[in-house]
Formats: sequence, C-alpha cells, structure tokens
Amino acid sequence: MSDIKAVIFDWGGVLIDNPTLGLEVYCSRNLGIPRAEYRREFRKHERAFQTGTLTESALWATLCDNLHVRTPKASSLWYEAFSSVYFPKHDVFRIAESLHRAGYRIGLLSNTEVPAMRFFIERNYRMFDATAFSCAIGVAKPDPAAFRWIAERLESDPRECVFIDDTKAYVTAAADLGMHGITFRDARRLVADLRRLGVRTIV
Repeated sequence: MSDIKAVIFDWGGVLIDNPTLGLEVYCSRNLGIPRAEYRREFRKHERAFQTGTLTESALWATLCDNLHVRTPKASSLWYEAFSSVYFPKHDVFRIAESLHRAGYRIGLLSNTEVPAMRFFIERNYRMFDATAFSCAIGVAKPDPAAFRWIAERLESDPRECVFIDDTKAYVTAAADLGMHGITFRDARRLVADLRRLGVRTIV
C-alpha cells in the first residue's frame, strides 16, 4: 500500500508548455531589441523578479535603462506576454484532476512572477489544494524551503509527497528532502511513473 498522500506539480513545462522562449520573443519584440540581448539582461534580474523582491515596473525601468530603450507602454507587458504563450497540457491537467478525485492532495510549486501568478488565479483551477508561487512565498526552487512550504500546506510530510518537474535539478532537490521525484517527459510516461510509485489514477 502506497504511503503517498500528495502530488505536487510544476507549472511551466509540466502543466503547460514551457513559456520561456515565447516570453523572450514577445518581450524583446515589444522593446525592439534582439532576443539574445534581452535574455542576457533579463537573466540578471530574473531571480529577484521571481521571488517578489523586484516589481515588474522596477524590472522594466532597470532593464530598459541598461539597454537604452523606452519602457513598455503596456500596464503589464509580462501579463500580456504570458497570456499570448499560455498553452495548457490538457492531458496532464486531466491527470491532476483524476488524482484529486482519487483522494490525493494536489499542489502546485512554481518559480513564477506576480503577473503570471495573477493569470493563473484568474483561470480558477479547482483541483489544487495548495499553490506555492515563488513570487508569493519569497523563495524559489531549488531552495529546500520552497518544497517544505508546499508540503506543509498540503498537510503532508515530504516523504508522503510526489514532486513532478521537467527540470531534473529541481527533482533532485525535492528527492534530497525525501520526496518521491519524477522528471516529467510526457503524460503517458507520467501515468506509468506514478503507478510505479503505487499512486492510483483514474485516467
């Protein structure tokens, strides 16, 4: 009999297509600069933006000043960009829903910026018992505190949790705390990996 009580999903790359490239393309075009130039500058500020210590307006003010371009006119360029590249993996969402119906507590743990978190909240997904966005909790994967935070909200010991992510380093960090880690490849393999751990699914 499996002792697993909770299943925690990553967002970008697991429940939805990874938005990173699309965000880079959208924002660099809006600012009128080459994508590689935008990427180099953005990565200097990415962690602060994702952990909520840098607001979106401060991000664009700093980034645009450093790149000598005008700040975006949009009230939230990041929200606009994220909306344009948001493509849910419906088969993975169905897995999450089936696990929730089967009685597992379902969590979401994502390194995510405030505008993207707002977009998620507006979708009103009902299968999640707890969500942990790095911008809201102040820590990002692979910090152990991020994994502990979501486990506590799911009222589960880390050893009772499965963590699913497409980034192997994050799966390893979760496993170091005692979580059962699954490196996501596709929905079919995910079902097989869950069943190997003794997790029952309806899908």
